[in-house]
Amino acid sequence: MGNLPVLSLKKKPSPQVTIRRKRTVQTKPISAGELHARLCHGSLAHVAPVFGQYRPLQVGIWKEFRKRMVPVLTEQWPVMNKAERLRVLFRVLRRHTALRAYLEAAAAPGSQRHDFDGHPVEPVLEEHREQARAQLQEKVEE
Repeated sequence: MGNLPVLSLKKKPSPQVTIRRKRTVQTKPISAGELHARLCHGSLAHVAPVFGQYRPLQVGIWKEFRKRMVPVLTEQWPVMNKAERLRVLFRVLRRHTALRAYLEAAAAPGSQRHDFDGHPVEPVLEEHREQARAQLQEKVEE
C-alpha cells in the first residue's frame, strides 16, 4: 500500500496562453474594384475619408494618395510588387473620378475640391465642371 499515488485537491496551475493578434496578410493581390470598395465604405475608409463622400478631389492628389496608400498595400498585400501597387492605385483613382456621383459633385455649381480628409481646398474650375458635365452626358447616352 505504500506505492499508491498521492491525490491532491489543489488545482494545477493552467499553462499561460499568450494570444497574439495576427496581422492580416493577403496572399494574392487586390483588385482595383475591391480596394476602391474598401476605401469608400470598408476597412480602409479611415485612410481617405473623402472617398466615401464622393466629393471632387484636390488637383494633384495623386502624390498624396500614393504616399498614404503604398504603406497600406505593402503591409497588407506584400505579394504585390511596386509596379502592381502603383497600377492598382492609379486604377482606383481613375475608377473613383469616373463614377457618376463624383462627376455630379464636380459638375455642381459652386462645388469645392477636397483633400483626403474631406476639407475644402479650392473651387472647381468652370472648365473642369464643363468636362464633368460632358462625361455625365456620355454616360447617359451609353
